[in-house]
Amino acid sequence: MSRAPTAPTESADVNNLSALAVQAALLAERLAVLATDQLSDVDPVGLPSTDAKRAGAVRRYVRGCKTPIGPLPDELFANPSWNILLELFAARVEGHPVSVSAACAAAGGAPTTAARWVNCLVELECIERMPDPANRGEHLLSISQTVFDDIANWVDRALLRSQ
Repeated sequence: MSRAPTAPTESADVNNLSALAVQAALLAERLAVLATDQLSDVDPVGLPSTDAKRAGAVRRYVRGCKTPIGPLPDELFANPSWNILLELFAARVEGHPVSVSAACAAAGGAPTTAARWVNCLVELECIERMPDPANRGEHLLSISQTVFDDIANWVDRALLRSQ
């Protein structure tokens, strides 16, 4: 005799709806970033040429890392903390804030794993978490000056050197 499927619990429904709401918000933020990516090779008004080149190089690097490599699983190339730092670096150069949910989406993985990485980076003082004045329930993240400078130097040496 086959068993009837069990109905989802109310808490599972709430979790699923919450996850979908987060994914929708992340998608909207990601689309805004992608629209900016299309212009990253052009110096936006008011953005110094070096900053535009750095932001464009980081965005291209991140896109390249997300491109599948033959039969190798994407998980082999996952580095949530690095992806979060690169997102915060590019966003700071471009002059726009990054919500925790957008940073978690940039991490490329399970939201709970990304959230743990955000907490770890905050504890290590690589990034700062502050309340979002426009959205009471959300927090914004920013990259520390030291880490920003280190990534800028890496971008200049590793990504822009050949250009």
